[in-house]
Amino acid sequence: MAASIKDVARAAGVSISTVSNVMTGRRPVSSELADRVRNAIESLSYRTNPIASGLKSSRTNTIGVIITTFQSLFFGQVLKGIQDAVSKKGFMVNVFDSNNNLANEKRYIKQLESFMADGVILLSLADYNNPEDIDYLKTIGELSTNRKRIPVVGLERTLGPAGTDAVICDNRSAAAAVTRHLISKGHRRIAHIAGIMSMEMSRLRLQGYRDALTEAGVRPQNDWIVTGDFTPYSGYLRMHELLKKTNCTAVFAANDQMAIGAIKAIREKDLRIPEDIAVAGFDDIFPDTLITPSLTTIHVPAYQMGKIAANMLLNRIDGIAGGPGEKLTLKTQLIVRGSTDAETRSAWDLSNW
Repeated sequence: MAASIKDVARAAGVSISTVSNVMTGRRPVSSELADRVRNAIESLSYRTNPIASGLKSSRTNTIGVIITTFQSLFFGQVLKGIQDAVSKKGFMVNVFDSNNNLANEKRYIKQLESFMADGVILLSLADYNNPEDIDYLKTIGELSTNRKRIPVVGLERTLGPAGTDAVICDNRSAAAAVTRHLISKGHRRIAHIAGIMSMEMSRLRLQGYRDALTEAGVRPQNDWIVTGDFTPYSGYLRMHELLKKTNCTAVFAANDQMAIGAIKAIREKDLRIPEDIAVAGFDDIFPDTLITPSLTTIHVPAYQMGKIAANMLLNRIDGIAGGPGEKLTLKTQLIVRGSTDAETRSAWDLSNW
């Protein structure tokens, strides 16, 4: 017969609530008691039944995370930050890839709702300019089951009408900073490979690019701006398009993976980087220091973004945070490397992969 939580409490000489606190991490327990409980769990081969626990407490100890694609290298550190934060509290993480498809995102939201997830961290594809999407975001702010409210935290963007917490970076000012850097290197004809334009971050990065050019007295031309989908291949294709129709001397891509694709396209034309065309990206993913030349970019603290989003969600789940949603904006940093400055050297970064 399988051991019960009562058997563990009896073997450890503690209360059932102490066993529960050790297993979930919801309340602090002295190291001595925690060791006794863990030893009892191991000796009795005790295993919890998460479904039964959820039915009794209305909690399932699960958190859903919905991102746009598993192919984005940026999300690796974000997910690690989330995992590190919630695992300490006894929660499991279910991660979903919407494949840049809003219909998939909505389906996963319904699944998490039916599974009675305790909370959701969401990078949404919903567009504020679409009335149907606005209605959908309002339902996100009211997500619940018959047993409980399901809080949601926006990742990399606000959720607008949902009124939920969100963790973002200042995309507009960061994009302006990297564009100003290109201008400071003598470039005036600067192209931009934008991301998916239904996404808030893409529009803000485009606006920051425009802001910096306008400040410098440069009118951005329509043919300088092309749109990709954040993948390296789209950066590669859009760069070939720019090379055919413009004489730009620099390009700023809305993420590093598109910038790396652009570098391949430039090299296929036997052009030098940065002497003929300078290239800059956004995110600071690990391949940036491994390619030649290394990639100038905007560093976004991805691990901290995930950890902070998770802690905001846990505070909502535990009732520590109340009231209207809060927006936390993380600081970014311009990292100058060889793709925009031939005199700059950078070492391989082996710590983030």
